[in-house]
Amino acid sequence: MQYHSPFAWNRDPMRNSLVCPTILLLVFLCAPEALASTWQVEQDGSGDFLVIQDAVDIAAAGDTVLIGPGNYNQGHSIQIPSWSQPTDAFVYATTENLTFIGVDSSQVFIGPDEYYQTYFGPLGFCGSELTDTWRIEGVTLRNVREAIYGGGRIEIRNCRFVENANNAIFTWAAGGTLIEECSFLNNLQGCMFSLSPSSGVTIRDSEFILSAISLQNTSGFFMENCHMVGAYKVGGVAGVQFDSSSGTIINCQFEGMSNYGINAVFNSNVVVSNCDIQVLGDSIRASEGAFVEVSGSVLAGAYRNIWLRSGAVLTAHGNHILKPGLNFIKCEQYSGEIITMDFTNNYWGTTALDSIALGIWDFNDNPTIKATIDFEPISDVPLPTEKKSLGDVKSMFR
Repeated sequence: MQYHSPFAWNRDPMRNSLVCPTILLLVFLCAPEALASTWQVEQDGSGDFLVIQDAVDIAAAGDTVLIGPGNYNQGHSIQIPSWSQPTDAFVYATTENLTFIGVDSSQVFIGPDEYYQTYFGPLGFCGSELTDTWRIEGVTLRNVREAIYGGGRIEIRNCRFVENANNAIFTWAAGGTLIEECSFLNNLQGCMFSLSPSSGVTIRDSEFILSAISLQNTSGFFMENCHMVGAYKVGGVAGVQFDSSSGTIINCQFEGMSNYGINAVFNSNVVVSNCDIQVLGDSIRASEGAFVEVSGSVLAGAYRNIWLRSGAVLTAHGNHILKPGLNFIKCEQYSGEIITMDFTNNYWGTTALDSIALGIWDFNDNPTIKATIDFEPISDVPLPTEKKSLGDVKSMFR
């Protein structure tokens, strides 16, 4: 039997006219991958470059920069178009679609040995406003103002962000932001500040110590299997704030924040499921027309569990709501028609309805507050909970 290759030239000119453009299209689509280059940065001289920026300056779209062990503390003066003065950056990329892979976050350190002041402070990875996609993996970014500053799309895996002076990540990434298996320690303003036109922010399997998340005009936030740890300091410590934003938080722990675990303001829409929120302040706050739905969670704010203001609506079912020092729930600044919020089928640590009612501050306590909490029927069965050790979290930064 004679074998006919599917790519063999056919004598039929009509078929050839269809086959040739198809083959050319396949070649064209595959060309970018075929032409992509990999650049090695090694401080011992065994690679292509000693300095990361030298590799970035020569890289083309689709290239990968591999980074060997070392302290990469060489800052470079740059001029961001929207800034009135130059600042320093440790990696400045104007080329789209670059991948950076460090050998391991415990061996690759990007940033100065100590923080220093420039116009707005030095930046770690900084991109032009046209930057398409960054993929950053296996590095530690430290001692800068923002460790990652850029838009487009950002993908970050197995990285550490330590002692940065402002936000570890400052992004307006309309193409989405993905953070997986990362650690954030003591980033003074927070681990992330996301603003318009950001959308599709996903954070999974990551740890946060004294590093909050702030979302402004950000849609499609999703956070799963994360652990946030706070402690008291001046100004308070927060978890996640939604400001005119939307998102879902599932299977996460919040511990020790002196301010709040989750805060939703200005018509934000938030879903919280299967979370453990045991903080020093309020477990959940909602105000200015926000809507929050909570299910299957442990709420244990040492000050208040839930604080509701200014037209916010919260529904809660199947939760374990522990009595704090002040209120289960406090409502204030509600006017107009009475809003009734559905808190049925939760466990309150007691089956005494009078005790539960005493811990709720609403219309029944002050008729000027046009909001009431409907908490009957209650559950007489507590949720199963498992307290996780912080040992593994803290050991990541030792």
